[in-house]
Amino acid sequence: MSTLIYPAAFYVLYIFALFLSLMVVRVRAVKSGKVAMAYFATYSGEGPPEWIVVLGRHYDNQFQVPLLFLLTCSVLMHAGVQDGLTQGLAWLFVASRLAHTWVHLHGNIVARRLQAYALGWFTIVALWIRVLLAA
Repeated sequence: MSTLIYPAAFYVLYIFALFLSLMVVRVRAVKSGKVAMAYFATYSGEGPPEWIVVLGRHYDNQFQVPLLFLLTCSVLMHAGVQDGLTQGLAWLFVASRLAHTWVHLHGNIVARRLQAYALGWFTIVALWIRVLLAA
């Protein structure tokens, strides 16, 4: 089995942990009366506090560029590309997303968030260069 499964699996579990966090804070917000359950049916009307909205948006972000990472890992595994450089790049992508989370959920400094986001993109491009070189 390819060792690329580890950063990919870690990232999937990480997305699941974000889901659980979002679910818990939303349930607590409804139970405490801060948000009406009806809000989550259509996402209209008076919504949750801003920090819950930010967490929700951050969770949604996990279904944009990170899906390209998971697809890229699958292609690399299929192509049998699993050298140290590829492993390092895969873990660098994961680290960039962890940094993105930290920035997004702890102060949300847009310039720093952009740096983490861009690092993830450059890592994806570098991984695809690995795919093309192996083809």
